[in-house]
Amino acid sequence: MFFKKFATFALISFSLLVFACESAEENVTEIVAPEENTTEIAVEKEIVEKINVLATTPMIAEYVRQVGNDNIDLNILMPYSADPHSFEASPQDAKKIADADLVFYVGLKYESANLVELLENSVSSEDILIEIGPSIDPIEFSEEGHDDHEGHDDHEGHNHGEFDPHYWLSAQNGKIMAVNIANALSEVDPDNSDYYMTNVSNFQASIDDIIPEIVALATPVSTKPFIPLHDGWYYYCAEFDLNIVDNFFPGGQHQSTPQHTVELTEKVANLGVTAIFSEIGLDTSAIKGFAQDNDLTISELDPLGGSPQIQRYQDLLLQNMKWINEGLK
Repeated sequence: MFFKKFATFALISFSLLVFACESAEENVTEIVAPEENTTEIAVEKEIVEKINVLATTPMIAEYVRQVGNDNIDLNILMPYSADPHSFEASPQDAKKIADADLVFYVGLKYESANLVELLENSVSSEDILIEIGPSIDPIEFSEEGHDDHEGHDDHEGHNHGEFDPHYWLSAQNGKIMAVNIANALSEVDPDNSDYYMTNVSNFQASIDDIIPEIVALATPVSTKPFIPLHDGWYYYCAEFDLNIVDNFFPGGQHQSTPQHTVELTEKVANLGVTAIFSEIGLDTSAIKGFAQDNDLTISELDPLGGSPQIQRYQDLLLQNMKWINEGLK
């Protein structure tokens, strides 16, 4: 008898509990639904407010990332493996350009003429297209060192022009470029101008912090002559007092000529060159043969930051000097 009463009581209690839970779930649903909608609206608003930025190269994107940080949606036009002098943009790339609030590029004929034309024709306003180094002092190529090699004019698409476009390899130019980027972002987003300039100050301070280490690595090898793969290292060598004597590929080309190979061989013998530097990701077959013929050691450099050791622009400046120091010892 007791068991039957207990069972009846338990059944009634369980039914009440189920009903209470169902009622509670209904009440909770009614309460949290507006909060979920509010959250979705807030997230959507945050995405809309970000600046849609496009950089032509990964290294420019690295500058923009450090200056714009959380306030931008950043896209990159070219992968690390792309040759900027001959890169062919796709229709999808043209859409990326058209959709961007800002487009940053190197200039000084670093990007191909076809790409620059596409940039100019695809942006909705010329104010959107920003060259990141207009206020830097460019190095002018000499006739002897850049344009006087046989076959140069026939290698269309690899002529850098009158000035050296690899200006980001100067740490001091890097500081200037960061300011130019911040100014462009501030034009689009004036309410956050102080934020961008604070990021620039932090960026510049981080460069100043590593300069002593770079100089310490450069000093013991500053008089030793060497040959890099192509004409992209004049800013770097000028800033850190390194002795570059020529380039394996002359005048922005991607191949050497018989005449230039003879000239290099003479310089190696007369100047006491002991090292030649290739670049990560590029074909080294030609440079290997030249190195073997002239008893040169081969090391690698990375002007674009595609190697695992380089995650930031600051790493680019420091790591390349480590490689140069090791290759010239």
